[in-house]
Amino acid sequence: MSAKADLHIHTKASDGEYSPEEVVSLAKTAKLKVIAITDHDTTAGVNEAIHAGKQHDILVIPGVEISAMFEQGTLHILGYFKDMPDGFEQDLKGLQTARDERNPKIVSKLNEMGFNITMKEVEDVAGQGQVGRPHIAKVLV
Repeated sequence: MSAKADLHIHTKASDGEYSPEEVVSLAKTAKLKVIAITDHDTTAGVNEAIHAGKQHDILVIPGVEISAMFEQGTLHILGYFKDMPDGFEQDLKGLQTARDERNPKIVSKLNEMGFNITMKEVEDVAGQGQVGRPHIAKVLV
């Protein structure tokens, strides 16, 4: 018998649909044995998912997805950890700040193109998580 895994899952801490606890519960329903929480530029959902994983007998691997710019465009890099490094979330603050600065520019450009949306609407869709392009897209829809 082989174990099923999903090593690229987002939570509401970035642009996912579900809380870390809900993700683990859904993983249990899907009969997954191992998952990795790899939110964009944050590890904010990892500890809650690890705790829920222990309750549901699912191994939760701490992770993160970081975007890197290079000559051909953007590269998304998945990083995985045995244990969360101390201070790592603080190390991600620069990426989070860049995201916070980028989003209003995207909304402004969309406004110039005739799409009447606001950052407040986008932030409301994102909830407590980081605001990203998928949240902007949801407001557009």
